[in-house]
Amino acid sequence: MNVRSFYSDFDLRSTDVTKKPYHLDHPINAVLGRRRKIRCTYAPTRPGICNECHARGSSCIDQEHAPLRPEAAKLRIGDQSYSLRERVAALEHTVSKLVKQMDESDKGRSKEAASWSYTESPTDSIDRDTKSLSNCQPETVPEAIPVRSKSMDQGSTGPGAAPLLTLFDNHILSRYEKHVDLEPSKAADPIALKERRAVLALRELLPSPVQLKRLINSPAIIWTIWRARFPEILKPEALENPADIGKILYCIIMTLEQRAVEFDFQSLRVPVPKEKYVEQCVAAVQKYVIEDDDIASSLPGIECIYMAGKYESNIGRPRKTWLLTRRAINFAQLSGLHLPNNRPGPDDELGIRKLHIWCGLACSDLYQSSILGLPYSVPIHLLKPHIAHLLKVKKMDPAEAYMLRVCLPLGSIIDRNQDGGNMSLPLTLKIDQELEDMGKQMGDDWWDSSQLGQLSPIEKSSRLWSQFAHHFVRMLLHLPFMLKANTDKRCQYCHNAALESARKTIECYKGIYDIRNSDRIFCKVIDFQVFTSTVLLIVHLLGSPFADDPQTRADWRSAMSIARILRHDPDLPEDSVSYQSASVIEKLCSCRDADGALRTGFKSKNCNQARRIILPYFGAVSIVPGKMLKEQQLQQQQQQQQQQQQHQHNLQQQYQYTQQQQMSPPNSIPEKQNSTNSSGYTTPQDTPLMSLFNTQLQQTPSQSSSSSYLQNGVPLPEPNLDVNLNLNLMDDTGGFGNPNLNLDLFLGQGWNFEWMDAQNFQPV
Repeated sequence: MNVRSFYSDFDLRSTDVTKKPYHLDHPINAVLGRRRKIRCTYAPTRPGICNECHARGSSCIDQEHAPLRPEAAKLRIGDQSYSLRERVAALEHTVSKLVKQMDESDKGRSKEAASWSYTESPTDSIDRDTKSLSNCQPETVPEAIPVRSKSMDQGSTGPGAAPLLTLFDNHILSRYEKHVDLEPSKAADPIALKERRAVLALRELLPSPVQLKRLINSPAIIWTIWRARFPEILKPEALENPADIGKILYCIIMTLEQRAVEFDFQSLRVPVPKEKYVEQCVAAVQKYVIEDDDIASSLPGIECIYMAGKYESNIGRPRKTWLLTRRAINFAQLSGLHLPNNRPGPDDELGIRKLHIWCGLACSDLYQSSILGLPYSVPIHLLKPHIAHLLKVKKMDPAEAYMLRVCLPLGSIIDRNQDGGNMSLPLTLKIDQELEDMGKQMGDDWWDSSQLGQLSPIEKSSRLWSQFAHHFVRMLLHLPFMLKANTDKRCQYCHNAALESARKTIECYKGIYDIRNSDRIFCKVIDFQVFTSTVLLIVHLLGSPFADDPQTRADWRSAMSIARILRHDPDLPEDSVSYQSASVIEKLCSCRDADGALRTGFKSKNCNQARRIILPYFGAVSIVPGKMLKEQQLQQQQQQQQQQQQHQHNLQQQYQYTQQQQMSPPNSIPEKQNSTNSSGYTTPQDTPLMSLFNTQLQQTPSQSSSSSYLQNGVPLPEPNLDVNLNLNLMDDTGGFGNPNLNLDLFLGQGWNFEWMDAQNFQPV
C-alpha cells in the first residue's frame, strides 16, 4: 500500500504557498497525530516529482493545491478554535443539564396528577402553540370514539356501511380487518400534542382545588344532575382530557348563572369579575373543544357540545342551542351512535353512555325545533327504539324518563306544522289521544298537585319540569285549531284543550318559580314557553265577550302575575327574554281594565292604534286590534252609552219623586254623615274596588260643595240613593256615573220651588 499517497489527502497546512510541498515522514507519525514536515528536493531532470517520491516509486502530489476527497473536506469545515478536551467538557455539561430538566418534569407531572395543581402557565404561549399546530400533518384524523362498546361490535352496519364500501363486503368480495394495536406515540402524535396544549389552556381557567372540590360536592340540584349524568368528571383523570375539562367549566358557569352556590373569584389563577370569567370560559371551550373537529368528534367532545347547548338554552339563546345540538348530532352520526345495533346491555357502561347522549341530543333537537318552528333532524321511527331500550337498561327518575317519552309526539306535531295548508284535525286528535294515554301511564297521584309537598326539592323540581313539558306539548298541538274555533265549530275541542293546557303550564311555571334557587334551574327558554302560553290566554280573553265570571278574572290575574314574575329582577337588560316578554304581556293587558272589561272612551284610543312590540327571538312587530276586537269595543261602548242614558233618566225620576215627598225645608244644614244609607248599605266610595280608581274620583275645587250635576249644570238634591247599577261602568271622562255616592247635599239650598232657576239660586 502506498502510505504516502494515502495520507497526502489530509489537511497539512503550509506556512507559505510559494514554498515547496511538505510530506509526512512516516505513517505511524500520521496515526499518532505527530507530523514531521520534510522539504521536498527536486532533481533538475525531474521537476515534477521530488526525490523521495521518486525513490519510493510513488507519484508526488502537491498537498496545498490538490483537490481533497469528501472525507477530508468534512474535516476542514467548522474548524474549532478550542481543544477537543474543552469540547468534550461542554458536551458533558449540556447532557447533564438536559437529564436534570427531564427528571424535574417527571416529578412535577406526578405531583400534578396527585394534587390537581396547575403549575404550568400556557397563557403566554397559546399563540405560539397555535402557530406550531399548523406544522401538524393535516391528513391525520383520529378515530371519532377510540373505545368501542360491546354493542357496537355486533352486526355489519356502521360507518363502514357506505354504498361504496358495501361493494367490498359481500359474497363476492370481503374485507379483511386486521386488529392491531395502533396506539401511537404521544411524543410524535400531533393530535396528542394539540390535546396537551388545549388541556393546559383550559386548566388555566379552573379555580383552586379546594374551590373545585367544594363545587363538585355541592348539594345544589344542578350538580346533582351532572354528577349522575357525567360521573367521569369526578375522576382526577378528567383533568387530562380537554373535553372533560370543558364539561367541568360549563358546570361551573351554569352554577354561577343559577346563583346556587357561592363562588370565590379570588381563587382563580387570575381573579376577574363574574361576567369576564364566564366570557373567558365560553370562548376557551369554543376554541379548544367545540371548533376542533378532532376533539369534538370524541365521545367526551360530543357530551361537551351537549352541555354547551344546555348553557345557551338556560341563558335564552335557542338558536345557538339549535346550532350546537345539530353539530353534536352530526358527530354522533359519524360515530355510528344512530345505528340500530346501538343496543347496549345493562352492564355495558360505555354503551349506555353513548345511547343516553344520543337520545338526549335527539330530544333536545325536537324541543328546540318545535319552539323555533324548524324541522328536526332525527326521524322519530329511528329514535323511538333507542329511547325504549334506554329506559329498559338504565334506571332513571320517572320524571326524567317521561321527559324523553313526551318528546316523541313533537315529531308528528312538527311534521304537521311544516305543511300549514293541509293540517289534519283527525291527526291532531290522534296525537292528543297518544298524549293522554302516555299521561295515564304515570298514574293519578303523579299528576296530583297536592302530592308535591311530600317530595324532596329535587324530585319536586323534576316532576314540575316534566309536567310543564307535557302541558306545553299539548298546547302546541291544539294551537293552530284553537285560532279557528270562531269560524269552525269542529275546532271547539281544540280551543278548550289549548286553554286548559295553557293554564296548567302557567301553574307549573309558578310552582317552579316558588322553589328556592339552589333547588331549581333557571332557564330563559322556559320563560319564553310560559310567555307563549300567557299570550295564548290573553288572545282568548281579548277575543271573547266580556263576562264577569271567576274564570275570566282568574285568567287576567294569571297573566299579570306572569308579567310580575318575569320582571322579578330590576336589573334586567332590555334585550333579555324576560324583559321583552313582560313588556308584551303588559301592553296586551292594557286594553282591559282591572276587571277585564275592554277600555272605552279616551282610554281606548291607544288600544285602537298600532303598537310596536318586540317578540323574543323573532324581533319587532306592529299589531293592531283585529276585526273581532274592534266590534267588541264598539258594542261595549254602545252598551255603556245606553246605560248612561238610563242612569240619567233614573236620576231625573228620583229628583221628581223627592220634590213631591218634601214638605218643609230644613232649619239648618246638618253635619256630614257617615257614608251609610237608610237601607244600611255602605256606599261604594270606600270599598276595595273603588279604591283601585281613587285617582278617577278626585273632586275638583269648584265642585267641592256638590259632586253631581245635571247636564245644565244645576246642582241636584242628593239624598242617599240606592240604585242597582253596574259599578264597573266607565264614562267617557274616565269617571264612574254612579248615583250611589255620598254627595251630601240634603236640600241645603233652602226651600224654594223656583230653585231650578239658575238666576235665583243662592249658594249656602
